[in-house]
Amino acid sequence: MNKSPTLFRVFDLAFFVPGVLLLSGFWYLKILPEALATALDASDWVISLGVGLATVYVCGLFTHGVQRVSRKIKSKCRPDPKSPARSWFQELSESSREELALYFWYTRATCLNLFVVTVLLFIAGLWELVFVQSPIAGNVVLLCGVTGPVFGFLGFCDFEKSMRRAVLQDDTEQDADRSSQTGESNNTPSPSEPSSDGSNSENTESA
Repeated sequence: MNKSPTLFRVFDLAFFVPGVLLLSGFWYLKILPEALATALDASDWVISLGVGLATVYVCGLFTHGVQRVSRKIKSKCRPDPKSPARSWFQELSESSREELALYFWYTRATCLNLFVVTVLLFIAGLWELVFVQSPIAGNVVLLCGVTGPVFGFLGFCDFEKSMRRAVLQDDTEQDADRSSQTGESNNTPSPSEPSSDGSNSENTESA
């Protein structure tokens, strides 16, 4: 996994995948701002591609910010006693499990951002279905109502536990290594202590 984080750092799936879905949902519901829709439909493909990538990234940042704020509000209202005092990256800055924890962090962030996307599209689709009576809004509401809880479970429960397990297992291994090293150092006899074969007593008698 030494090379895998390069993909996540250059093409951050936690931002781009939710951004693509959110932008596609708004486009499908035909609720994009007119200026943005005109820029995306420009005859120059360079302009359309640049505006599309920028919009996707901004939408991804927005969803990521919403889920982070939601998590902070949740931690303030219902603090978790099992939550470590230090951040996971501070604990694993020099650990062999850093890449594993990094992978779980990105997958967790991606699932949580996708969960935020489904919530936003569900609200937008419900608004279009009730007040505008759009015939296609029901499909968005149904799809988001089914996939949203799945993404929420993966982000809040599954990958969250996997990341914590990687951190805690690494701490356990480090504590075991320290205790074994301490035990070995305590079992090493000092030069002044007599050895079990009585060599020190023989030297004393000969003297």
